[in-house]
Amino acid sequence: MKFDTSPQELKNKRLIFALLAHQDEDVLTAQIDNIRYFNPNAGIVLYNGGTNVNFAKNMNVLIYPQSHPLKYGNIAPYFWEIMNWIETMQLDYDYIMNVDHDMLFIKHGFETFLDEIMKENDCIGWRLENSIDHPNSVPIESMVIEWNLWKPIFKTNIYKSYFNPGQVYTRAIVKRMLTHVEHSVVEPLIRNSEAYALEEVFFVTLAMACGGKIGEYPGGSKFNEAVRWGENITYMDMNESNKNPNYYWIHPIKGEELIQLSRQIPKIPNRTTCYL
Repeated sequence: MKFDTSPQELKNKRLIFALLAHQDEDVLTAQIDNIRYFNPNAGIVLYNGGTNVNFAKNMNVLIYPQSHPLKYGNIAPYFWEIMNWIETMQLDYDYIMNVDHDMLFIKHGFETFLDEIMKENDCIGWRLENSIDHPNSVPIESMVIEWNLWKPIFKTNIYKSYFNPGQVYTRAIVKRMLTHVEHSVVEPLIRNSEAYALEEVFFVTLAMACGGKIGEYPGGSKFNEAVRWGENITYMDMNESNKNPNYYWIHPIKGEELIQLSRQIPKIPNRTTCYL
């Protein structure tokens, strides 16, 4: 199926996936096919975070036009830049989600799930932590070295963190986040930050600073068979995750194993989706 790869592709999409990748087009193809199968009404924006300017250019996906190489340990610029870009187009979306290159969806219904959980939240993520109760968490501990730079921006004495994959923000809170800061000050800080995994602290703390309601995925307070850091999700993990009504995606699953597992996920028809 041919998809529109212009920004017009995002019009009338309630859910937009911001997808970061930079290598292995075969893996990326499998991941995009997976996203589209389980979320047929959503839009996708691919950010090429590597040095190969031709990466994914012949693929059937919208590529963020100002993509540029990102440095290891700080991929926050990509999500921030896409948030800004989408807002300049005044798209009437409801949710934007950060998707890592090593994630797969495992069932239909994610948008409906968001409609329910986001009634009470402006953003959700996995493993919500804060600088008071979790001072030894890697992203929180890393932020200490730069807190003197960020505190005047957030105007808060504490900061929070989400595990990066799967962070979801409503358009309403994104608009507040974008207008809350002086971009000429914040954007150089984001680009040049030495805080490891800034993306796990910056967005949720900024949402909090804007008065946002900060939520967490149901059952998402700890790493488990659905979402974790480290070793790949297995077929058995995927099956167990699929039984949980609140688990719609898995992480991590990298490389050839992503391709193989994407073929093994049960393709149960989505009876609630209208294909036009």
